[in-house]
Amino acid sequence: MSSLLGGDKTRDYAQLAAPADLRFPQANGMALETETGWYFLVGSCRDRDGAEYGVEFMLFRYALLPPPTARHFGLSAVENQVLELHLGLSTMGGRHYQAKPIIVAGTTGLLEFATDAIGASLGKNTFHQVHPDRTFPLRAQARGTYDGPAGTVDLGIDLTLISGRANLLQGAAGCSPCCGGVGTHYYSIPDLRLDPLTSTLTIGGDTVELRDGAFWFDHQWSTGLGGGAPRTAVLRAASNLAPASPGGWDWFMAQFDDGRQLTFAAPHTLENRAFYNQTGPMPPGTMTATVAGKLMDRDGSVRDATGELVVDAWIKSEDSPAPDQYWPTNTWYPNRWTFSLGSDLPVEVRTFSMTPIVQTGQSGFFASGNQYSEGAVELHDADGAVVGRGFAESVAYADSTRNILALAGLPVDAEMVALFQSAAPSAALTTESAAYVSGHKDALTEALGVCLGL
Repeated sequence: MSSLLGGDKTRDYAQLAAPADLRFPQANGMALETETGWYFLVGSCRDRDGAEYGVEFMLFRYALLPPPTARHFGLSAVENQVLELHLGLSTMGGRHYQAKPIIVAGTTGLLEFATDAIGASLGKNTFHQVHPDRTFPLRAQARGTYDGPAGTVDLGIDLTLISGRANLLQGAAGCSPCCGGVGTHYYSIPDLRLDPLTSTLTIGGDTVELRDGAFWFDHQWSTGLGGGAPRTAVLRAASNLAPASPGGWDWFMAQFDDGRQLTFAAPHTLENRAFYNQTGPMPPGTMTATVAGKLMDRDGSVRDATGELVVDAWIKSEDSPAPDQYWPTNTWYPNRWTFSLGSDLPVEVRTFSMTPIVQTGQSGFFASGNQYSEGAVELHDADGAVVGRGFAESVAYADSTRNILALAGLPVDAEMVALFQSAAPSAALTTESAAYVSGHKDALTEALGVCLGL
């Protein structure tokens, strides 16, 4: 229901400070007073015969009530949470499986969160530091079931990660972005390496013993993810004077064989709206977008990375982990990305492409009904040679309104769908907002001056 309530649903959640001023180990724990947050682990690995797999594992947290409201009703910080499990496995040259999303409330007593350490558990599904006083080793354990058109398949991971690179602060020193109390705090740990003695996958009835693998970890926490109203009045007024963003993004991580790592994102834009929510018989054509992110060089130094991506191949999402509950959307998703990055970057990473390791699509669903695409990719240089592995994510390409309404127990009809579409500000509100901004120009300049990572 919260996903249907609009921008002011963020009222009374903890605001996101700018600058982020991330301090470790405190920033490793989930910030339960913010609206949402997640631990996210993706990467590629090989078994002892050399077969390759892509892995996605995420524990996604949502605080159901603003913290003061939860306390009023006698709920602890943990009892106010729901935690959602995402688990996806892809086999090189085979297909992608996503487990049905599992969501559990804190009032069950099945949720646990560490303090000042990476740690969250949903029953026996867990991601945590083995030793609370140091990051590594990290343990990821999860199980789930795909129950889609390809039949019922049991999935599982039991991974031990024994090393990784230094923390990489995303955006502007951890703000990605932060403005008017809403936004996201965000850091990553690139190049996490598997312990081959204690790491396995489960696909169907088979346990796969792993030989090696390289992973990527993200920790983000947010108030206002996907559109939140700033807590500053002049920023709210100013937001009524420009067309609303379509929402959504494409996110990428690339781990090159030469020891470099890249991460970047391309927020969806009004200019590219013809490429979103496309379900027709033909793919939507060639899309170009601006990307921005970070490069971690082999010596550990970090610099900004910007450039352009071109999507010239698409795939229709016709799969679902449980079609009766999460309806296939038949939406076109990107299926190949070519990047041209700035001349200030090393020549080895300026031009490359990403291609999924499967040709079945890699779609997934949030428990709320929102669909996304997420999966392992190969990196190719301009000559077509494989130069590394990565992950590509596409969010908010599909219109999931009908599925969300059904899962919320609301009528699924044209009137209800129309009611929950984003509405443009009325002429009267636009006029009132313009007058307010005109009378508070200094306040607007001051508020924008402390916005970071935009």
